[in-house]
Amino acid sequence: MKHLTKLFPNKVTVQPPQDETELSRWNQMLNRDVEVLKRNANISKMRSFLTRIGLECADLETICIKDRILTNECIDKLVGFALSHQLKNCMDPGPSSNVQFAISSERFPILSSVLHQLG
Repeated sequence: MKHLTKLFPNKVTVQPPQDETELSRWNQMLNRDVEVLKRNANISKMRSFLTRIGLECADLETICIKDRILTNECIDKLVGFALSHQLKNCMDPGPSSNVQFAISSERFPILSSVLHQLG
């Protein structure tokens, strides 16, 4: 925190609106911003995880997990479930030494309920 204070010495205090309708609207906007930040953080962490293990998901931005920030353990389980679900339900492409496997983003929403059960 000390380093942040040195980098940004000016302090700005934001006062919430006094009007009830404006306060309600302001809170809705803040909640929406929090959801967007969580969703973007989850997508970034998932993309990093997939890259690290040599997988890809072209349409990762379509995945919408915005109720919490996923831990690395949750992402590991989610990718594992999505991968096994996709392998179980896809046609056998035949053996090849240079196959680049990609997970479909369609597999993730199915498993978001599993994620809630995992805790």
